[in-house]
Formats: sequence, structure tokens, C-alpha cells
Amino acid sequence: MDEKSLKKYSRNALLGSFVSMLTAGLATMMYSVCLGTIQTELSLTAAQSGSLATYTFMGQLLGGMVAGYIADRIGRKKVLIVDVILATGAVFATSFLTSYSIFGLLRFITGVGLGGCYYIASILIGEFVSTDKRGFMSGVSTSVWNFGYVVACVMSSTVLNSIGWRNCFRICALPILAVIFMVFCMKDAPSFTAAKAARDKRDASMGKKENAYAEIWASPKLRKSFIIWSISMILYFYGYYGFITWLPSYVQGRVGMTSAGWITAAGYIAMIIGTAGGGKIADKIGRKKLFLIGTIGTAIFGLCLAMWANESNVLVLMLLYGVCYGMPTGIHATFIGECFPTHLRTTGVGFTFNIGRLGAFIAPILIGKMVDMDMISLGIATMTVSYVLCSVATLPIKEREYDASKVSAELE
Repeated sequence: MDEKSLKKYSRNALLGSFVSMLTAGLATMMYSVCLGTIQTELSLTAAQSGSLATYTFMGQLLGGMVAGYIADRIGRKKVLIVDVILATGAVFATSFLTSYSIFGLLRFITGVGLGGCYYIASILIGEFVSTDKRGFMSGVSTSVWNFGYVVACVMSSTVLNSIGWRNCFRICALPILAVIFMVFCMKDAPSFTAAKAARDKRDASMGKKENAYAEIWASPKLRKSFIIWSISMILYFYGYYGFITWLPSYVQGRVGMTSAGWITAAGYIAMIIGTAGGGKIADKIGRKKLFLIGTIGTAIFGLCLAMWANESNVLVLMLLYGVCYGMPTGIHATFIGECFPTHLRTTGVGFTFNIGRLGAFIAPILIGKMVDMDMISLGIATMTVSYVLCSVATLPIKEREYDASKVSAELE
């Protein structure tokens, strides 16, 4: 691929990642901001509402792991397109339902699509750019996920009451219109194409296809990264999805529905700044330092929101929380991805990133039960602890082990 074509497809990959991130952000946050309305219309308990989020996480666990393995075999682009179609199609179908059980099934299918949307999009764009720019580009693309959160929050404050949650869900399905662009204008990065050819040649000479998981486990270095990141992501996602699911409702209870929507939206605007800006900072100081700053900061300000938030300080606390919350979100797919060689990257990231959904399974239901018992502050406190433990778990990780824009030495 010549330099002109490389720039063209790098730009198109970035635009494609924007579509994927927007899909994921809208589909995730719209459920959260519509949660109260959905509970009332369908007569759901808090635990049932939390379980609907858990069905989504179960789908993400399955979809994310399968998507990663397949993306290392057939390419990032093809898998990303399928994920966007699955997620948007299921969100659209959900808008017509009244049954709790079918609602849960479609949230599961939504999760299958969302499972690969975030990290495969980050890896796709990361494989087009050099190491010294990768954090920033990953942060910029991920910030669109957070922009989807902002759009959902603004809709909850402006049009939710007038058009209803069903029409809000239909609006969230609009990114499917960009699939035509993704099909005809995107390509996989040269580093992946070369790695795939080298792996296929190796497999042909061996007379069999090497199992990606077996290959990871056979390497002490890769096995170490695999285990550490699996533990860290379980802890990370307990806090991450616990906050995403319940914090908007919690703020609403403190300051009222109309104000809560705007305050939460302001927090997610701050998250965009933390995500994009954090990626740039990570290119300067390193992925690990930025990850630690973000997770510890989230723990501190999340606890402050739980213990001391009121009408006079909730906006400031939400802004500080949002910046810190966005920092690790913008770079953890890049951070994890650089721990695995190109031909195993989405397999490694897909498993470790999505095994974290185990934490996400627990958080909404457990915290939902705490809400039913009027103990939401305790639930938020458990999320802050999970963030601290997550940061500690990553301390042994060595960053930038593999350059995502090059073919790994194992296949050269």
C-alpha cells in the first residue's frame, strides 16, 4: 500500500471506528438514561432492570471473545461491520417490545454486537498509526463512544418525555446507515494483512491451523499478560458498568430528572476530554501511568459523588469524575493490544477485555439489590474499591511490548 492509499484508508478506518464507537455509546447509555421510564412502563423491579443490563454483558462476553478470535483470522473490518449490524438491529427491534423476556433476549443480542465494537475499532485504527501517535488516535476514536453517551443524556433531558423511550431507541439505530461506507471504503491495516499472510503460510507448512489460545498460553510472556489483564478487567468492569448503569439514576434522585440529565451529560463531555486528552498524555508519559491516574482518580471522585454530592457541588464532582473516568477508557484497548503480537492481538484483547464482563454481570444486579434496600451509596463504594484493585493489578505489566503497526517477530 503506497503512502497516499495508506493515508486514505487510515482516515476511513478512523471514520469507521467513529461509527462503531457511536453505536456502542448510544446503545449502552440510552438504556441507562431510559431506565426509570422503562421500569415504570414494564413494572420492573430494580433487580430486574439490572438483570436486563446483565443480559447485555453476557452477550458482550460471548460476542467479544468470538469476535476477537475471528478478527485475527478473517480481518478486523469484516467483524466490525457484522457487530454494528447486530447491535443496531437489535436496538431497533427492542423499541417494539413489551415482554420482559424478549426484551432480555434482544439486550443479549445487542451485547453480542457491542462485544467487539469498541476494542476491534481501537485496534483497527491503532494498526494504521505509529506507536507515538497510537494513544491519541485511540483516545480520539473512543471519545466518540462518550459522545454517544452525551447524545443519550441530552435526549433524556429534552425529548424523552415527549417522544418516549421507544423512539429514542429507534434513533439509536441510525448508525446502521453508515454500514455501506464501511463495506466499500475501509480496509484492514497493512500490518494485519502481512501478519495474516505470514500466519497462513506458517500454518500451511505445518499442515494445520495453530490455535490462537494455545499459542498465547505456550508463551510465558503472553500467558503472564493474559492472566494479569483478565484479573484487571474483571475488577475494572465491575466499577465501570456499575457506574454506567446506576450513576445517572443516583444523580437524578439527588437533583431531579431535568437537572440530572444535563449534569450527567456534562460529566460525559468531561469524559470526552479525558479520553482524547488522556490518549495524548499516554503517548508522552506511557500507557501504564495514565491508566493508574485515571483509575485512582475515578475511585476518588466516584466515592465523593456517593458520599458528599449535593446540588451545590455535584456538577464539579461530576466533571472531575468524568475526566478521570475517560482516561483509562481511551487507552486500555491500546495498552492491552500492545501486549500481544499482531496475529494474536484481537484474540488476546478480546478474551481479557471481555472476561471482564464477569464483573459487569455482578455489578448491575448486586447494586440493583442494594438500591431496592436503599443502600445505593454502599454499592457505589464497592465500585470505587474495584477501581483501586484494578490499578494495583496492572503494576507488573510491561507496556509497548509489540508495535501494532508492524508484523510481530514471531512470524517474520
